[in-house]
Amino acid sequence: MCHLDDTDVDAMFPALLAALLTLEPDAKIFYHNVTVARLTTAARARWEDFLMTPAVGKRYYDDMLNEVDARAEARGEARGEARSVLLVLESRGVPVPPALRERILGTVDASQLDVWLRRAATATTVEDVVRD
Repeated sequence: MCHLDDTDVDAMFPALLAALLTLEPDAKIFYHNVTVARLTTAARARWEDFLMTPAVGKRYYDDMLNEVDARAEARGEARGEARSVLLVLESRGVPVPPALRERILGTVDASQLDVWLRRAATATTVEDVVRD
């Protein structure tokens, strides 16, 4: 894609798409965004047209959107679980310093949050909850 002003860049679209489809979700989104940012306005429009063809676009965009939705849903569930940990601690009168509050809220590992929620039900300190 060295000659981004060249209309021959269109010939690279199938190979680019094939490469993007082999990547993990985060990498796919990253490289898609990098590619689109480097294209001229005209080439970007042609890339988008290529992706929107019935044979190509629906699968590509559906895959990307499903991956983004799944990650957003997982983050939302983790955030809710983290809030539950904090709510249990708060309802039991266990103080939670700001640094540990941020650690709990920043955790996205559902199994770790489950462990912490169980511990929060009986712990006397927040350190008892987040211990390894």
